[in-house]
Amino acid sequence: MKYFFLTLFVIFGFSFASHANASVLKIHPSEQIVQPGDIVIVDVQLDSEAQTINAVEGYITYSPEILQPVELSRGGSFLTLWPEEPQQNAIGSLQFSGGIPGGTIAWNGLVLRLSFEVLAPGTAEIAFVDARSGAYLNDGLGTATQLTTQRGVVFVESLAEDALHITSGTHPDQTAWYQEDAVELQFPLRENADYAYTLSIDPLAHPADIPQETTGTVRYGSLDDGIWYFALQERRDGEEWGAVNHFRIKIDSTPPEPFEPVFTLEQEGNKGTPILLFSAHDALSGVERYTVQEGTHTTEDAASPYVIRDPDALDDVVIRAYDYAGNVRKVTYHGRTGTVVAENNNQILLLSIIAGLLVLSLFLFMVAKRND
Repeated sequence: MKYFFLTLFVIFGFSFASHANASVLKIHPSEQIVQPGDIVIVDVQLDSEAQTINAVEGYITYSPEILQPVELSRGGSFLTLWPEEPQQNAIGSLQFSGGIPGGTIAWNGLVLRLSFEVLAPGTAEIAFVDARSGAYLNDGLGTATQLTTQRGVVFVESLAEDALHITSGTHPDQTAWYQEDAVELQFPLRENADYAYTLSIDPLAHPADIPQETTGTVRYGSLDDGIWYFALQERRDGEEWGAVNHFRIKIDSTPPEPFEPVFTLEQEGNKGTPILLFSAHDALSGVERYTVQEGTHTTEDAASPYVIRDPDALDDVVIRAYDYAGNVRKVTYHGRTGTVVAENNNQILLLSIIAGLLVLSLFLFMVAKRND
């Protein structure tokens, strides 16, 4: 079914691309150095080389004795249509396929984000099976582009007996998304030891070899949405700086993007069943679930297409889209008028009115001042 969907999708594109160049499907970053117990996050990225692409599929292998998948997230992906969720087919392999209506030109475009738990020391590869991976032009024919793939390598060092243990009271789970943008981290201090640390969006960031004053608690406030990496090093008295210890923080304080449900009738013989079609997009953590409320009844974990329970009641239907950080976007379908109202429309209108009044007041003030 998935391949049938993909075939139809790439054939019935809307715009036309020029001659095929070699697209690049890659794992980013290409190298990481970690320790057992760490969580490794890699991005599957596509560079379409100025070609308009409307579908991508991939088959990925990894080293199961070293890495164990904990999350396959399509949050923030430039692909918006997925015939099925990215999945683990068997131990040591992952598979995905998705598309985007009308196509797009991708430059290091995020396709998928993979999270692995590090199990043991060694060298692990995350690589594509070329024969089962592809990018397809939005040319009306589903033409496969020439494709180059690039692997990622994870070097896992043995965990030292006295390795630093970093924890966080505000963001304890390194695999989870949080709304809170203020972070607190803790680590134990040893006598006659220096510490250096940094916080960066770069997973390979390295602290400067300059000792920093610390009580063992570090706080950061008003961080931007995204994935942050806290890197910490220790230097014992008379020794060199030790290995870098990492802790990951995932912040998403932004609700899913506004979306508009579509009302339609699904024909069953001569009777039409009223249904709502809806799909939201979240640019970072991804949409986790929907709820649909009709009057006093709420359907948890609702799915599109949604069959309206009582079309004759003409109740408002409230659809809520939740992302993995718990942020919510609400839209309301008014059954009597057939209109849709987004959650923040009234606030936007109010702000526009206030801004207009301020501009008008300033204009009148300048006119009065000129007349004086």
